[in-house]
Amino acid sequence: MAMVAEWKKKEVEELASLIAKGKVVGIVGIQGVPAAQMRRIRERLKEVGRLRVSRNRLIARALEKAKSSKPGVEALARHLNGPSGIVVSDLPAYDLFWTIERLKERAPAKGGEVAPEDIVVEPGELPLKPGPVVAELQAAGIPVVIDRGKVKVKERKVLVRKGERIPREIALALAKMDILPLEVGLDARAFWEEGLILTREHLSITPEDVAAMIAGAREESLRLAVGIGYAVPETIPILLPLARARALALATALGYVTPETVVHLLAQAAAQAAALSNALAPKEEEAPPEEEKEEEKEEEEEAASGLAALFG
Repeated sequence: MAMVAEWKKKEVEELASLIAKGKVVGIVGIQGVPAAQMRRIRERLKEVGRLRVSRNRLIARALEKAKSSKPGVEALARHLNGPSGIVVSDLPAYDLFWTIERLKERAPAKGGEVAPEDIVVEPGELPLKPGPVVAELQAAGIPVVIDRGKVKVKERKVLVRKGERIPREIALALAKMDILPLEVGLDARAFWEEGLILTREHLSITPEDVAAMIAGAREESLRLAVGIGYAVPETIPILLPLARARALALATALGYVTPETVVHLLAQAAAQAAALSNALAPKEEEAPPEEEKEEEKEEEEEAASGLAALFG
């Protein structure tokens, strides 16, 4: 039976002890984070918590060991994919998530990375001098021209769509243009807080998103309350005019005379009387058309001529 290395046992104990100390425990990915940036992240996180990088299997064992004091924390092990670390803090999970997000930095692409968003060049002047660089940018598909001694992008163009890999030639061209298409930092995957596992999906909602959702919910609930006639201070200003309009329509349809309906009823009676009068009026006989009159006159003249010839 293989013996477990002492350093691994010690590492699991230290990780479990660290997990037990914090109100919130998180799993973060560290793939692609340069060493210098990692040092900066550690320093900044010291104010709110601690970051510990270790092997995934050891972190998983430590989470299992800590579940007695933090029920459900072992479920974080599902988010241990690739190089990972553990973050422990007393900040609420939402605040810790956004603290980690704000520590991300823009970085140049080297080629082969997946674009986190559409990579776009906009029309305008570039901080470059005319020369071979213009041909290099054009070869990468960037619409640049030399205008009055200045290198300019002549039109907007999407170079790489979100989710597509960045070709090396485009990555080199972007670097020459001082465009940093990547965002590098810790990947905040999931957090344990008070027995709940909260993922990026739960925590990436911004205050603006929340405000928009609240406004939408208010509008939907107001529409529903008006539809079912539920009277509250917010719906009464809408329900009263609706009720008045419906009552007026019903009273008018029934012929119920009130100061409000009399005008509508008189107008309705006048329209009905006019329609009845038109229906009962005798129809005038149509005068024969002029052509028919002329034909009849010709026929009478021909008949008269025939009689004259017979008796004349």
